[in-house]
Amino acid sequence: SSKYRHVFGKADRKESCYDNLKPSKGAWDSNKVKGNNKFIAVIWESRGGGSFAVLNNDKTGKYTSDLPLVSGHKGAVLDIDCSP
Repeated sequence: SSKYRHVFGKADRKESCYDNLKPSKGAWDSNKVKGNNKFIAVIWESRGGGSFAVLNNDKTGKYTSDLPLVSGHKGAVLDIDCSP
């Protein structure tokens, strides 16, 4: 019997979350989100090439759908990394 079976999490406020993001749905065995203490990088769901978004760690809430993306090449972005 586990002593943690009646422990439940509580969702944070919407103002403290990232909303309206479109991370990749590809079934790749890699990191889709990577971050450090200033930025978060997210591999983006896009057609016709690999893209990722770089988000400011301090700006939470709902993002617009016309977020600027970094497009590196025509193939899918499989892995991202951040410098500490």
